[in-house]
Amino acid sequence: MAYRGVILKAYPTATQRQKIEQTFGCCRLVYNNRLAKRQERADSKPRIISFPEIRSEYFKDFPFLDSVDIRACLGTTTDLSSLRFKSKRDHWQSYRTWGVSLNRERTRIDLPIVGSIKVKGFFGSYSRIVGASIKRAPLGEYYIVLTLEFKPEPRPNKGGQIGIDVGLDLYSVDSNGHENNNPQYYEKSLKKLKRLQRRLDRKTKDSKNYEKQRRRLAKVHAKIANQRKDYLQKLTTTLIRENQTICVEELDIQAMLADKSASQHIASASWRMFRDMLTYKAAWYGNELKLATPSLISRSICPHCGYKSSGNTDRLTSMRMCPNCKKFFDADQRVASKILLNAL
Repeated sequence: MAYRGVILKAYPTATQRQKIEQTFGCCRLVYNNRLAKRQERADSKPRIISFPEIRSEYFKDFPFLDSVDIRACLGTTTDLSSLRFKSKRDHWQSYRTWGVSLNRERTRIDLPIVGSIKVKGFFGSYSRIVGASIKRAPLGEYYIVLTLEFKPEPRPNKGGQIGIDVGLDLYSVDSNGHENNNPQYYEKSLKKLKRLQRRLDRKTKDSKNYEKQRRRLAKVHAKIANQRKDYLQKLTTTLIRENQTICVEELDIQAMLADKSASQHIASASWRMFRDMLTYKAAWYGNELKLATPSLISRSICPHCGYKSSGNTDRLTSMRMCPNCKKFFDADQRVASKILLNAL
């Protein structure tokens, strides 16, 4: 059995929104209290507290906890690894709960205390619902993320073997010579983002105009994130359907982000998300994902004369000119072939 998450758009009523917001606040209260006590005793291991403990410790001082989903409050005690106190001003608010159920038409979800909420989204086949996370996005929209248990079934593919090199000029080049353009959603919206950010900086913080402008800016960021995720989902699904063995380079993204000249472009490319999608899809559908060691792959060796250049080894451009023989070569396709040979 395997697990996957399904994101559903939720449409709570005004009363349900009030209950959800109350649960957010109570979960923050318990979380911040437990985090403060953990820091006082310098305890590095979070401990799950039981229902009798939370009742005796909190209900006397905070009797309103009895009106929300107590399981959500209990779940916050396992999330203390971030060591950051939560605030009601955080743009993303969320809590986890269990014991949710779905109606037969898959149009409504029954949450503890909150009740039956209308939802929209694609479920697919699954055996049971493990749990749910209720989230409020920066734009004020509500989402329910279900954790579903399902039995993955291997899908037939064309049985190919492929090496993939990711870059910035082109998003990816494979060992067969196929190229995928980098959509650069963030770069194309950068001018608009800067303009909206300047307008936000001129507003009085916490005013109504400030909140309106913040939502306009958040809407653009949300669109960029959705475009990027959609592009990577389609790209990775195509690769999984056409190949049995997929080889990628094991990149140290954090070290690459230290290069300030290209850090913004690298972060926008989301290479880590690309590899994560390939990882879980390969596990679900019976494909093989292999990693190649970067130290064994050189991007600067000329295929014509074998000269190794010490410069121009970045990922901003695909075409390189050899300083020795003055001939051009496609470094990305050559590296993709090297990745395939190294990983197999």
